[in-house]
Formats: sequence, C-alpha cells, structure tokens
Amino acid sequence: MITQKEIGEKLGLSPSTVASILGGSASLRYSKKTRELVVQTAKKCGYQPNRASRAVQRGRSNLLGIIHFGLALEIARKVAFELPQAINAAGYDYMVVDIQWHGGSIERVLNEMIQARVEGVIISNMMEAFGSEYIEILNRAGIPVVTVYGDDRLNIVAVSNDMRSAFCEMGLHLQKVGHQCLLLTIGESQARPVKERIDGLEKALGEPCPQLKEDEFFQGWADFRQQTHGSTVGIVVQLKTKSFSYDFAAANYAFSQRLFSTDILPDAIMCSNDQGAFGVFNAATERGLSIPRDLAVTGADDDEFGKYPMFGLTTIRSDVAQSCAAGVKLLKDRIQKKTSFRASKIFQSELVLRTSCGRSNPMGGEEVAAETRACGQDVIPF
Repeated sequence: MITQKEIGEKLGLSPSTVASILGGSASLRYSKKTRELVVQTAKKCGYQPNRASRAVQRGRSNLLGIIHFGLALEIARKVAFELPQAINAAGYDYMVVDIQWHGGSIERVLNEMIQARVEGVIISNMMEAFGSEYIEILNRAGIPVVTVYGDDRLNIVAVSNDMRSAFCEMGLHLQKVGHQCLLLTIGESQARPVKERIDGLEKALGEPCPQLKEDEFFQGWADFRQQTHGSTVGIVVQLKTKSFSYDFAAANYAFSQRLFSTDILPDAIMCSNDQGAFGVFNAATERGLSIPRDLAVTGADDDEFGKYPMFGLTTIRSDVAQSCAAGVKLLKDRIQKKTSFRASKIFQSELVLRTSCGRSNPMGGEEVAAETRACGQDVIPF
C-alpha cells in the first residue's frame, strides 16, 4: 500500500505535511487547495492509515475484538450478526476471529488481538477450552473481557438469557399437555448454559433427573420405561457430540435412530438447541413416526427454519440484540474505567409454543405468567 511518504514525494510535499493533513490535525497553515490535493491523491492511490501507528499516536485503537466459538449453532450466528452492529453503535470498530480459523489455537487468536492493540475483547459462546491461562494473557495486556452467551466460571462478566427458567417453563408445559416421560439431550459440555437447561427441567419435575451417557442410557432404557410407566419422569442423556464434530443435528439424528429402533418411545424429547431437534425430526420421518402424534419434540435458540409448518418447532427465543448491546456497554464501561462490577447480566427468555409439542395454539399471557412463576424465575434487568 502507498505510504504518506510516497504521497508526499508525488506532490512535492514533506511527509510531515501529508501526515498532518491525513491525520486530521491540519490547520489554516495549509491552504484549502493543498488539503484537497493531499486527500484526493490519497483516495486515488488507495491509501489506508496504519492502525497500529495511529494507536500509538492517540494512545488508543478504538478497536474491539470478537472471538467466536461454535458458529455452527444458531445462537452463535445471531450473535455474529448482532455484535458488530452493537459495537459500531457504541462508536468502536471491530476485528472478528473464530477459533476454527486458527486451527483451534487460542494462543494465536489472542496474539493477533494483542498485536492489533484491541481495547477490549468480547467472547461469543465461550467454551471450556477457554481456560484461566488465556484470561491471564489478556489481563497482562490490560485488555478487559466480557462474554456473551458464555460461561462466567472464570469471574468474567457474562451476558446471557435465562435458560433455567425457560426450560422449567417448557417442562411444565409439556406435563400440562399430557407428556410424562421427558428426555433432555445435551452435548458433552458442562458449561453454564448446559447446566441451566438441566436445572430448569429438574425444577419443572420437582426432582433430580438421572444423567446418563448415551450407551448407559440404552443399557437401561427398556427397564426404566417399564418401571416408570404412568409416572412423570425425566432423563438427561449426554450424546456423543464430539464424534460428530459437535454437530448437534447429526448427533441427535444418530441417537434418535437408535432410540426409535427399540420401539420404546418417550413422550417428549427436549433438545438443547433447534439443530438437535431437526436431527430428531429427520430420524422420525425415516422411521415413519409423526411429531407430535407419536412423541413431542422441542428445541431452543429459535432457528429460522423452526417456524416452517413442516417443523412447527416449539423453542425458546432469546433477545440476542439486547444481550449483545448490554455486553458492549459493559465492556465500554470497563475500558473507560467507569466500573469494575463483575456480576453477570441475565435477561428473560421467551417460550415459543408451536405444534411440535402437541399444542397448536399458544398459551395466553396469564398462563405463561403462571408457569413462569412456578419456575422461581430470577431475572436481573439490565
């Protein structure tokens, strides 16, 4: 790229004159003609300012870093869309890096962020792979961190939606319309969002659920179903998502194929996300099963395809734009040292009722409010 020095050589001007004009510090000591000539030449030659150099001069880069985990998930794609807009609205620029773009090397991602002199970092859907050692790297560089839809286990400010109450509400509704045996399929992660889903179901049932790995589940499934027939029960099944490169649709599809081949069905399968529910739908179609006639299926994250009649997927909707804006505001406040407050921000989620849970019409506002109260919802307003 052309430099300020080369622009000066083209126009017969000193590098300091060009730097002053392009840096915005020019005054009346430069004629209007000279200023316009420098600006037009720079534009014509494709000049781009050196961000690192300007950061040194100004003492700040005006740049925030976004680190993404799990862009295959609907919630992560929504965050990827909303975060840049929220950052721009707050007056910052951004650079985006996905862990997979760097072969999973978090060190390379962080080094790239630090070299770019980012003022703060937002981590989207932070997984267990992001350990305390990486927070320490950012702390040493003086870079504050916020996570959106991540885990607050490392004493990081975490902004998310309340999945505990939402899954409780969903569990209560499934019971209300006659479903007694509820399966919750999860991945191999033990992060906060997963634990909230389990806690929500257990709250709805009023008792702990057995948590079994996939093979353990099938070893005892027939006996369990026979022994608990007529009772309201729940089971949490940990699928082999790692074997499917964390593709929840593929993992739930394989699990459902195996489950349906037993000809012993639960009343409902509650999937951790909508992608998993689509996998269940696929397996049910191949087996000749009808949803919700033979069993109910629910998801979470409100994937765009779920609203189509072929799915009519009951799901949980989060206000991603609200959460992203809150995350950016918290990070901006920490950058400007307006606050050192580290408590997480949790926003209410919305249960979206469609035909896949066995009910064609949504509940009214009073019914939703009553079920939400039963979950003991504790949402912190921003």
